[in-house]
Amino acid sequence: MSGFSSFSGFGGASSGLGTNGFEVSLNYYTGIPDPNVLSNNSLKLIFKSLLKRDEVTREKAIVELLNFIETDSNKSEIINDELLIISWVQLYAKLSIDNSKKIRSTSHQIQSKFVVLLGKKYLKSLRDTIGIWLNGCFDNDRNNSRICIQSLQSAFNDNTEKINNLWEVFAYQIINYSSQIIRFETKDSLSDERIVNKEDA
Repeated sequence: MSGFSSFSGFGGASSGLGTNGFEVSLNYYTGIPDPNVLSNNSLKLIFKSLLKRDEVTREKAIVELLNFIETDSNKSEIINDELLIISWVQLYAKLSIDNSKKIRSTSHQIQSKFVVLLGKKYLKSLRDTIGIWLNGCFDNDRNNSRICIQSLQSAFNDNTEKINNLWEVFAYQIINYSSQIIRFETKDSLSDERIVNKEDA
């Protein structure tokens, strides 16, 4: 039993996925980013759209976010915008389990872009998101699973050793992610019935 002593923090009430002083959660009602804190008006509109109920609106918005991040002229702003990173980390937790395949797959691609752009600066955010990212590799949709695996390969230059090491380096965070799902989240907490039909939850 002593081998599990370092994970004793998983007992009691849920502390979520956040390790950087702000809440990160899988459920739809806590850890919600506030788009109004973003200084860039385009990003503000994109994040507001990503929080909408309409799936088509969210799918359009996540493609717009990916395009924004891929635009060279925006890279300096992205690297220096701490509030954008925080907002992304909070929203990624929810987008990664969205009912829309397009939203799930694109969210992993965006995560990969952040890792590449920010490098070591993103390490503290990776602690909050690594469980989310690796879980995408086991998506029920085979194509989505493939896209997520490719996003990891892209972020780490196809270095299989580095990718495999993630499981060891971030073991605590990965176990915490699993614990959140098993112990604290339910079908009702993960699926907002105002957006998702009961059949799809």
